[in-house]
Amino acid sequence: MPEPRILIVGTSYVGSGAQGYGERLVTLWAKLAMHLNPGDDILIVDSASPNPPAVFLEPIGFRRYTGREHRPRTVYEFEHNLGHLNTTGRDGWGRAICKGIELAYMDRYDYIAYMDVDIVFTRPVRPIIEKMARFGVKAACPMDTLYNFLENGLMFLDVAYLEATNFVERYDWPNRGNVALTPQNIPEMIFEQLLEHSIFTLPLRGLRNDLDRVTVNNLAGSFPYGVDYLTHCKDFAVYERLLEMKGITL
Repeated sequence: MPEPRILIVGTSYVGSGAQGYGERLVTLWAKLAMHLNPGDDILIVDSASPNPPAVFLEPIGFRRYTGREHRPRTVYEFEHNLGHLNTTGRDGWGRAICKGIELAYMDRYDYIAYMDVDIVFTRPVRPIIEKMARFGVKAACPMDTLYNFLENGLMFLDVAYLEATNFVERYDWPNRGNVALTPQNIPEMIFEQLLEHSIFTLPLRGLRNDLDRVTVNNLAGSFPYGVDYLTHCKDFAVYERLLEMKGITL
């Protein structure tokens, strides 16, 4: 069996406010993805950031996506930002991840490793995807232990399956906005509904740190059996402590 072609996809908005990731975090995400996955291509889908990743990531080899030639590290840029369901009532995140899936279709990748740019994931993606391929798994992700739904900021997806099942069309991001955000109408639950017959959960340990449960001082004690990812940490030093615990130097 030939090695699968993997596209690592991240979605970004680098600006101010609760929904804006900082340049420092996006740079760490990019360097970590490159460090752990040196043979795999990386695509960031950016929603018209005031601080464009294509500019500040250029020194480490990222270029704007043109579609005219293969480049291993690219940034696709939307012309305008839709915002977030929680703030503007429009599904900018859904638009961005659907674009990443469409570009994976077009460039004939076998799998997507989706990692939102505010998630710090400390394991290489290829062993996970090769295991999925061996067992015929079409979609996989961890469960979020805080909210008890899928951690859709970290997903591994079979591109041919997404294309064959018309995933982008069924997700239908333009019609996800301007409706009440009920428990069944948030992106995490929509993904669960659309992938319910094919998705498996992964034994990856981590946390959405919305409640500041983990700090630099208690991180190791909070995960006595190991930790693979963290996201939504207000204190950047927590991410640095995670990399230190994992023995990763960038």
